[in-house]
Amino acid sequence: MSRCWIAVASAEHVRFGRAHGFMQVCHGKAAPLRRISPGDRVAYYSPTVTFRDKDTLQAFTALGTVMTRHGLLDPPEAQTMVAWEHGVAASWSMPRCASKPTTATASNA
Repeated sequence: MSRCWIAVASAEHVRFGRAHGFMQVCHGKAAPLRRISPGDRVAYYSPTVTFRDKDTLQAFTALGTVMTRHGLLDPPEAQTMVAWEHGVAASWSMPRCASKPTTATASNA
């Protein structure tokens, strides 16, 4: 039976993983990914656009289905990004609403 997961990462990290066909959580830690199996679905929530920045996004930025598991990854940006080591290959798509929703305020006229 497949399961559904919510992963949290900056939109920048989600885009990078989508471009290279994998996902990562907890800065490359393997333990959380060991719980994910092929066929599981993952929704990425991004509180910010950029890791360690205050550029608030608060949106779901990717939806995916886990295809396979693999261990160590060596993407081209491994020298500049932190711990992109353990991954799960996934088929990704973008949700229709990938931006922070606005809140309308009611006025008493």
